[in-house]
Amino acid sequence: MNYLSVFVTTIIAFFIGALWYSPVLFGNAWLKLINVKIDKKAIEKRNKSMWKSMLGGFFTTFILVFMTDLFLNFLNIVKFSQGLTVGFLIWSGFLATTMFNIVLYEQKPVKLYLINSMHYLVVLLISAGILAAWA
Repeated sequence: MNYLSVFVTTIIAFFIGALWYSPVLFGNAWLKLINVKIDKKAIEKRNKSMWKSMLGGFFTTFILVFMTDLFLNFLNIVKFSQGLTVGFLIWSGFLATTMFNIVLYEQKPVKLYLINSMHYLVVLLISAGILAAWA
């Protein structure tokens, strides 16, 4: 296992999430779907504790990337295109299916599911591709 590739890929994946959930892409729609008020006072209050969320998010992204690298190493995947395939299989078999339970059991909007699950699809495709090519 190449720990440098895992760390660098974690940073890349984390920044994909930052962009994904920013107002540039899906941030405003996501905030609305999770019922977060977008007024100045609420944003200031949320920003004060944001570092804890960001630190936790970085850690969970690291675990996702680390486990993806374990799968790739176990399967002896060394090409970017093979990494894309494994990333898609991890997403479709583990994340997309499990995450859909928020629609089934929690009655959350399908749009929220799509925003969140597509984020993980993009992260896993890019991460697995990079990790495989870097192997």
